[in-house]
Amino acid sequence: MVATGGGQTVRTAAAVEREVESYDVTVKHIGRDGRPAVHAESTLFRFGAESGSPFLNPQVTDGVAKIRVPKGTYVANSTVYQDPDDVTKGADWMAQPKVSVTRATTLTFDARKAKPVKVTLPDAKAKGQLFAPDYVVETAGEAVTFGWLMDSAFTCARCTSARRLPASRSPSTGRAPGPRAPRPSTTSRSAARSSSSPPATTGSSPRRSSPR
Repeated sequence: MVATGGGQTVRTAAAVEREVESYDVTVKHIGRDGRPAVHAESTLFRFGAESGSPFLNPQVTDGVAKIRVPKGTYVANSTVYQDPDDVTKGADWMAQPKVSVTRATTLTFDARKAKPVKVTLPDAKAKGQLFAPDYVVETAGEAVTFGWLMDSAFTCARCTSARRLPASRSPSTGRAPGPRAPRPSTTSRSAARSSSSPPATTGSSPRRSSPR
């Protein structure tokens, strides 16, 4: 940009950064009472991200999270909590393992569709120590795992899946917590690693997924 006047010339550089093809994504969370969830969180994982973290954590306000993302394929992982400070009062873990964002997209996770799951051991004398549900989504070159790590006190879960996709699971029980609280975890890896390698678990609180 050049300005000229009074025998003087001033030049100022200017630049414009063009946004890659991107679209708005809205994630709605409905609680067990049918109202917008008061306490919820959502994570999106982008496959094929060439820069920056592939994990996106949009803020949830009044049960709704809004974020603008580049065109691509994502995993959407959400949890609705009855009490964010005490997961034993109920948490519904829901996922849509494949979201193709090619236009403005709205996802709805409804905790009323979650179903209770109880885990028992075949040997009545055996005592469970850990319960670690998770799911893995893979492409030709990447894979991502979302999961929870719970101790034996947490034997019940509620689960659901969005639309036609595989069911995910959520810790939910009224029993008192044991020595370890349930911990959500996420990890991603290159598909070049052996699929038999155990996924790493991270996270130190029942509310925040911590990508690795």
